[in-house]
Amino acid sequence: MAQDKITQRLAEILLSWRHPRFSVYQGEPIAPDDRETRQRLARYMVHPPVALDRLRYHPATAQVAYYARNHGRADGPDASAAHIIPALDFLAALCTHIPDAGQQLVRY
Repeated sequence: MAQDKITQRLAEILLSWRHPRFSVYQGEPIAPDDRETRQRLARYMVHPPVALDRLRYHPATAQVAYYARNHGRADGPDASAAHIIPALDFLAALCTHIPDAGQQLVRY
């Protein structure tokens, strides 16, 4: 029976919850008909933490080079613009971007 799905105690807990009045979104509201802004926001939300085309692994030294945006040359990336770190340190930093199972990723 539908009435038995939520106990009286659960109903009391749900009714006693108070919103903490905390929000992380600080931008202007996006109009439903503003297609360009909605698309730009959607692209940002699914943007990966690492751009693979700017990433190079050097097996001989077990290091990762991550090149700054717009610092490439026609004949290859500019090595002086690279952030070079040990591969294990890079993996440890990258793992911090992996969400926990079931973690809410978009908060509006």
